[in-house]
Amino acid sequence: MAPMFDLSLDIDGKTEVFQRIPVNTAIAEFPDKGIIISETRDGVVNEINAIYNSAVGELEKRPYYEQTAANCKQILLDINPEAKREQEQAAEIAAMKQQMAGMADQLTRISGMLSKSLGAKTQE
Repeated sequence: MAPMFDLSLDIDGKTEVFQRIPVNTAIAEFPDKGIIISETRDGVVNEINAIYNSAVGELEKRPYYEQTAANCKQILLDINPEAKREQEQAAEIAAMKQQMAGMADQLTRISGMLSKSLGAKTQE
């Protein structure tokens, strides 16, 4: 077993203890604390570049996974007619709700115009 040491650092006025750092390593990561400890600045720079490149690589895969999810959803609908009917019904209900909301707005406007019109006639 490689020799290890513990390191205490004052970070923003709070003492943080990093335990079991291998003596023979140039860099130690503590992801739970969001900390990278290195002997040199280059070690930290290299680690940050590696994390950055990994994140960019994952972001570039996003369109592939979005398309894969959409394809899987469609395949499930194609092979399960009941699920497809349920989705179609949900879409129809949503469309009806939207139409009803539009009709309610129109009725409110018509009611307002009638009230205004009747109020003007009673004053004549």
